[in-house]
Amino acid sequence: MLSASGIGRKGILEPADLDIFEGEVVGLAGLLGSGRTELVRLLYGADKADAGEITVRGQRAKIHAPRHAIDRRVAFSSENRRAEGVIADLTVAENMVLGVQAQRGWLRRLSKAEQDAIVAEYMEALGVRPADPHVPIGTLSGGNQQKVLLARWLAMQPELLILDEPTRGIDVGAKADIQRKVAELAAKGLSVVFISSEARGGPAHHPARRSPERPSQDRRTRPHRGGPRRARRLHRPCRARREERVPMTLLKHHLFWPSAALVTLIVVNVIANPNFAKITLRDGDLYGNPVTILRESAPLMLVALGMTLVIATRGIDLSVGAVMAVSGAVSLTIIADAPDPGSLGIVVTAIVTAVLVALVLGAWNGFLVSVLGIQPIIATLVLMLAGRGVALLITGGAITTVTSAPYKFISNGYLILLPVAFFVWVAVVAAVALLERRTALGMLTEAVGINPESSRLAGVRSRGIIWGAYIASGVLAGVAGIINASNTMAADANNAGYLIELYAILAVVLGGTSLMGGKFSIAGTVIGVLTVTTLDKTIQFLGVPPAQSPVFFAVVVVIVVLVQSPRVHQWGRSLSRRRAATDRGDGGGNAAAASAAPTRKEVGV
Repeated sequence: MLSASGIGRKGILEPADLDIFEGEVVGLAGLLGSGRTELVRLLYGADKADAGEITVRGQRAKIHAPRHAIDRRVAFSSENRRAEGVIADLTVAENMVLGVQAQRGWLRRLSKAEQDAIVAEYMEALGVRPADPHVPIGTLSGGNQQKVLLARWLAMQPELLILDEPTRGIDVGAKADIQRKVAELAAKGLSVVFISSEARGGPAHHPARRSPERPSQDRRTRPHRGGPRRARRLHRPCRARREERVPMTLLKHHLFWPSAALVTLIVVNVIANPNFAKITLRDGDLYGNPVTILRESAPLMLVALGMTLVIATRGIDLSVGAVMAVSGAVSLTIIADAPDPGSLGIVVTAIVTAVLVALVLGAWNGFLVSVLGIQPIIATLVLMLAGRGVALLITGGAITTVTSAPYKFISNGYLILLPVAFFVWVAVVAAVALLERRTALGMLTEAVGINPESSRLAGVRSRGIIWGAYIASGVLAGVAGIINASNTMAADANNAGYLIELYAILAVVLGGTSLMGGKFSIAGTVIGVLTVTTLDKTIQFLGVPPAQSPVFFAVVVVIVVLVQSPRVHQWGRSLSRRRAATDRGDGGGNAAAASAAPTRKEVGV
């Protein structure tokens, strides 16, 4: 099935030969560092070999990356389950279908029916416990996590399965299940390479029959054995506790606290001055503070959306303000140099050119990060510093101003009662949401952000996803620069987009997206941007002096962040439990903690 001749890597592994036949289980034994893992990583393309050749079914194969091996139906499960296997924050189902989805690409998303079929088949076949595919995989025991990883590879229908220490660190029951399943697969014609440091860890030693007295179950879900009468008594408190937690579901939603912060800010403004929320109809258009907030949110909204995608990949883009300056300078310079600045064709040409320039700048950032491997903060800092210089060169060091009705309409025009800028950012938000959530791009982006190495080994094209995120960030910053220039009708290279990268990061974090990468929320970013813009408008509305406004802004932001902090929520719950326990006179905090945490028997019911 597969043959490796003289495969090796200088300083890592001496040249070695290995032949694997169809339906054969090849055992590789040895201690850590003996070369067993290094060999299979070269076979799979996880590491690059600098000597030897590999043939698959008699044809020479160039395997330089995991996806090349997957294309030849070779699968590999790493010995490091946490660092190179599971995607901790994704669900069991998402972890199972990740490999199949990576094969199909981000555009051809697996349908819900296809995902459910894959998950149901392998959860039953491998006995994954608990049998809930929607829980995060990090909540499962080590043995069940290993079963999920095995399911990921089996779902891809491989012809060769390489398992590196699949039974290490798991309980006896799960180990027997995996060994038995591997033996069954080999009997059906699957070739298997089984690596183990245990003397009797391979599938050849799996028990023929599981003892009924020792069922293989996740220790976290083992049923209580105290008898039916005791079980019924324990069940009632569990049910009551579940009923008490129903109102808490809303509080735990990831959008609750960002939304609460925005609503609180609006309520405070309305209490301070009821005219804050006043909207008037004048000449067929709506005016007022809420409408102004929606219009002025446009540049920050677009920049923050791009920043969300970049942060989801564990990156950061500090160059968005400079890209805005360049985009505005390009568009206004083209219009200023045209014989007819008011021509719609000239304006469209200027906008397209500016967006293309922004795309190139975003692609440059992506190249530095995804191809050259430069740290995102350093890669984008280069353009952040150089970009404004480029904008000054474009404008000749002066502030370029123009008079063009079509260009001004972008930021100051109205369409169906509301500003055009509002419709622009709503359309962009809808497009990004559809792209990320109606295709597989969102899940693959989160996988790359949570665990890039596990994603790479699963066949995800991490480089393309990261590169695409920076391109999107550049394009959106370019459009934001056009809207900003349209608002002022001037290209100011020094002040356009000044500090907007920091406000964008703040809005993304306020919306609930972690700077550590992974899970992201587009809706949360929208709420975060509206919060930041409303806060800025609040400062103006309350008449805070300009010299004091940064301090006022910082204080309010700190309060908002503290309100959303999970640790603050935990402290608040602990304090309320202690007070409740004290009021009941049942011994204070210890009793409260005991009542709050279900016992092991209660969990098993």
